[in-house]
Amino acid sequence: MVEALAFQEYEHERKEVKKLKDGSVSFPVTHQTAVGLMEFDFRIKKNKEGKVIIENKTPITEKNKGYVHNKEKRYFLKTNTPSIFAKSLGAVLDIYIGKGRKSVDSEKWGKAYKLLGEHNQNLEIQKQNELTKIKTELHALQNELPKKFNRDSQKKTLKVEYNIGYGFEEKVLYTEFKQEGDKVVFTLSSGYLRTFAKLTSKKIIFNQHNLGAQVEAYLNKTFAAPLTYKKLIGKDTQYTLREEVQKKAIKKARDAAEIFLRYSKEKK
Repeated sequence: MVEALAFQEYEHERKEVKKLKDGSVSFPVTHQTAVGLMEFDFRIKKNKEGKVIIENKTPITEKNKGYVHNKEKRYFLKTNTPSIFAKSLGAVLDIYIGKGRKSVDSEKWGKAYKLLGEHNQNLEIQKQNELTKIKTELHALQNELPKKFNRDSQKKTLKVEYNIGYGFEEKVLYTEFKQEGDKVVFTLSSGYLRTFAKLTSKKIIFNQHNLGAQVEAYLNKTFAAPLTYKKLIGKDTQYTLREEVQKKAIKKARDAAEIFLRYSKEKK
């Protein structure tokens, strides 16, 4: 009877299940052993691969050294539903401390499941907010006439950058016009904004006269075939712009050509 009262008092004073600053859930467990009551400290968290794992963080003492097993080993938990989570957690606690699931009531593992779920939900909300911000910024670029100019009065160079894609993996088109005598050197490159992987760019020499039409004809021919770009992993991949995207890209490139002609005349 005395031992039962002592156990209840210990349970009342034990550390609560709570979410830590790193996003993991602290999960302390008090367990009646042959040598008395013991408290075990577990952490439930997600690893880099997104899998939920439980780790034993219990400090080993002379008293509990016979009960703290597999301290360095991590076990994966199934979290499909609360009941599956409870069974998975209980099974792991049995491995760690023997009959550990009997020391955990439904309120305790239920709170851990909820906190873990809140953390996962917060991560998903944060991810969606970041994606929305990226899309908003990119679409703002897509809907305006090119404004990012890198002007060099000596080299008479105009670089224009604008978005021509849709969705998260937005494509960005880079066009560069450089005046050399009475000729214009035109460079086109593109790639994923996210990875900064660039398409192989070619330098084309145009006459200043009717520059916009020349750029339009060149891009019509270029976009007719799949574009090849190299990802960070080093493999070549082909990507074909959709027809509506091609038209938008060509129009903006032609607009950039007209801007360059006005700019180059101002510098003369």
